[in-house]
Amino acid sequence: MRALGAWGSAGRRALAGASLGAGLPRYATLLPPPGALARQREGDGFSAVSPVPLAASLLGQLRELPPGDVLAVLKSLVDAFSPSGQAHLDAAAPAKSEQSFAREASKRLFEEAVVLADHPEGWVTALRFDELWYIPHICVLGRRTDTQVPSINHARRLMGATDRAVRAHVDSPTKLAALRQATSAPVSISNLCMWTMQAGKLGALSSTNAHRLWGTLAAAALGVGVGAFRTRELCKMLHAYTRAQALLGGGPDPLSELGGIPTNSPMRTRPGRALADHPDRTQWLVERAKADGRRCRQLMLALYGELAERAPSLTGTELSRVAWSIGVSGLPAQPLLRALARALPAATPSLSAAEACTCLWALCCRGYYPRDVIAALVAPLNALDAVAVRELFIPGEISARRAQLSAIDLALRHEGPWALRPTPELSPHLLGLGEGMAAGASKFSAGMVPGASSDLHLQVSALLSEMSTAHENEPTIASLGCVVDVLLTDSPVVLEILGPTHYAFGGTEITGSSALKLRLLRLEGWLVVELPYYEWNALLSVQARREYLAGKIAGNTDRALDASVP
Repeated sequence: MRALGAWGSAGRRALAGASLGAGLPRYATLLPPPGALARQREGDGFSAVSPVPLAASLLGQLRELPPGDVLAVLKSLVDAFSPSGQAHLDAAAPAKSEQSFAREASKRLFEEAVVLADHPEGWVTALRFDELWYIPHICVLGRRTDTQVPSINHARRLMGATDRAVRAHVDSPTKLAALRQATSAPVSISNLCMWTMQAGKLGALSSTNAHRLWGTLAAAALGVGVGAFRTRELCKMLHAYTRAQALLGGGPDPLSELGGIPTNSPMRTRPGRALADHPDRTQWLVERAKADGRRCRQLMLALYGELAERAPSLTGTELSRVAWSIGVSGLPAQPLLRALARALPAATPSLSAAEACTCLWALCCRGYYPRDVIAALVAPLNALDAVAVRELFIPGEISARRAQLSAIDLALRHEGPWALRPTPELSPHLLGLGEGMAAGASKFSAGMVPGASSDLHLQVSALLSEMSTAHENEPTIASLGCVVDVLLTDSPVVLEILGPTHYAFGGTEITGSSALKLRLLRLEGWLVVELPYYEWNALLSVQARREYLAGKIAGNTDRALDASVP
């Protein structure tokens, strides 16, 4: 494999002006010579030879290493500062001052690696395809609160380089043909998806390249063909893309909010706002994001189709994960829903209580109530004793689990009688004698923080105030235990402001939990007015938005608003 020094002078010139090693003390080398960094294959991964590879002496020398060795250096650096590597670090650099300088040297080494990766033919592009998934893996491990070796900017630039490397394989017919023939490609793509999803949760994907990377990975998976993936890998990809939809948002116009990422997402970045000064660049990003959203949608539908054929052979855990994705995404999934309904009764004895709860919740979100399946899932949940119920609420998932149970209970009580007679009910002890519903009161929208209104919500509220329309923001509907966006005072009119995270990739289908919330509100007699973000953002004047808002409310209720300018 070529050393970085063989790639021309552009990277050298960039490094020459960086002065990366300036002012750093030259401690004894803690990293073995570059030749000792040979990688050892162990199943899906490799491990670097050195246990504590921290060296100021390597600064300025990365360009002389083969790309795989640079990867090994970065992996070893994040491992050295992890809790498991602390003992080796203490032995190699016992003084706190030495450890502090070692951490600083490691950050500078990451900076050097990022500068080299930024080059169009940098070391990331030269990696083998089955090595690329280590980049998001390194970013995730390095951005942990107990590690924090690469900066967030370095992590985002490395992820951008990963996108370019994957795209180089997808855009080249020769490389794509080779990728189809590689037996390791399905595992590599599924690993890339899973670790990219984790990196996105930590903010290691910028708002301008997040859609691009997910679209590129979707193109790679579709290029290889979903039929080439093992069932386990299909489930991993489906899980990753469902999480990505929750982070990125969907809908037909995913980047219509400048910057592209919902304001409550960890991926929101300030630089995206600066695009307001560059309308051509913004329009190009919007069109590219639309295309990437369509690719993500195409991949998820292909995964649904393939998993529908494999449903009879899915394990209980796999059934639960697929059901969770169906419940969250909102994408059309009727064949897969029917396939799961056929497989679940026989698989129910092998499901854990948490898996049964997830499957039941997913069916309720979709408004799909096959009698034998619902009964088969409700019965073992109601049979749980007090100890087993407590085990259902594992630490870190208590509020989410209570929200699931609350949603199931509400769905069975409100929608169940229309489809099931007699209608199964969750037992009071499972709901904590009513405490479960109270605990999940504001959890229809996962991750919602009371008071953290979106920009769109604030715009709607301000216009209502200008139109002298009394209203309340984010009140709780006690009977359903859910928060609504806007409630018009002294009326049954509820405004639900549907931002990108309420929609599936590349379409107008509303996500599962949001759809369930809207159905339950209407069943209770509330007059629900939906305000899709892509309709609102298409209105370029305040007066147009006034007329739109007044027309929406008048068209769905008997209440008229004055849209004239005050």
